[in-house]
Amino acid sequence: MITLIFTGMPVLMAAGTFYWTRGRGGYRPLGAGSLSSLLLAFSFAFATYSPLVRSALDGIAPDLSRLLSNAGTLTAAGSVLAFLLVMDRGPEAARNAIRWCFALLAGALGVMLVTYLATPSRPLPDGGREVFPQAHLMPVTLELYTLVYVLYLAVAAGGCLRQTWAQAKGNRHLSRRVGLRITAVGCGLALVYALYKTLHLVGALFHTDLVPESNSTRSCTSVITQTDCALGVATPMLSVLLIAAGLLLPALAWPVIQMRRRRWEAHAVAALEPLWTDLTAVASQIVLLPEVDASDEGADYALHRRVVEIADSVLELRPHRSLDVADEARRLLADVGRDPEAEPAVVEAAVLLGAVHAARFGRPEEPRQAPAAPNSRSGDLHAETDWLLAVAAAYTGDPIAAASALMQSDADLV
Repeated sequence: MITLIFTGMPVLMAAGTFYWTRGRGGYRPLGAGSLSSLLLAFSFAFATYSPLVRSALDGIAPDLSRLLSNAGTLTAAGSVLAFLLVMDRGPEAARNAIRWCFALLAGALGVMLVTYLATPSRPLPDGGREVFPQAHLMPVTLELYTLVYVLYLAVAAGGCLRQTWAQAKGNRHLSRRVGLRITAVGCGLALVYALYKTLHLVGALFHTDLVPESNSTRSCTSVITQTDCALGVATPMLSVLLIAAGLLLPALAWPVIQMRRRRWEAHAVAALEPLWTDLTAVASQIVLLPEVDASDEGADYALHRRVVEIADSVLELRPHRSLDVADEARRLLADVGRDPEAEPAVVEAAVLLGAVHAARFGRPEEPRQAPAAPNSRSGDLHAETDWLLAVAAAYTGDPIAAASALMQSDADLV
């Protein structure tokens, strides 16, 4: 299980890096560089936990895999904080804070490398050698190593938790809110891991084990059955997974969101077709030229055209908008127990049905004209489309709208 987890995850994270940075229609997402670096750093840290990679690295120098894994973890932690700063403040405003973040990272990595090289290795019963013994056997150099490692990790994880929690509360996109909250949980687990390492450091200072160990985490065969493996391996592993998953969730959700949006746009274009056809038949001058089918330019372009053309047609029909038809629609709605104030789309549909008929037969302007519907011309394409869809549904399918419009049509017979 250990081999499977720590061999497969680097591959998945490397694939996630490629997916995030390849661009979306010619642009790179905000913070793509920081996110790529943290995914690569996490991937590297995971790879060093793989038994095969660990054996190869430790064959070069005792506990080299531990040094590289810790370096990858700190680099990833710094990259997470940098990415969140970019998302919160923007690239330019976050530049100075990111410089300090990576300057401290470089200093921490430098101290860790020096203390690692200054610590003599110890022989092991199996003939190998180790640099990192159990907590109560740590020399002063490794105490400094652990102190620097824990301090930077705690600062980065604390900043990550603070940023993600604050950004999640004010973000209007569901995928980003959920992703940030998942990331916040991962940052919280990173703080738990930092506390675990702090207990090790305090135990080393007092020459005792505050957290039970089983001959160090190199003997872990399961990430949950031993205390030190659960805290020293499972907790950071789960933290990495949650942070990476949370930060990648908006990008992973993007294709699904786009697919749903295109489906909704295509449905809206079809649903607006009857209303658009009647309105443009009496106000053909507002149809944008050249005519482009949705299959050529996409449903979003076709929908935008339909909304603009319908709205302009409604403006063209203002002289034929009858206030008497609107009042009749409200009266009929009240008669059948429906609230006229709750169904303005039915009233608007009735007014448009009457106006289309009046314009088609060349009737003079209405002496009492109905005002424009308050829900239309909002400036928000999605909100405007929702409003026109409600009007279109009533225009073609609500009997009260049709009955109310007869008041204006019957006037032709008088």
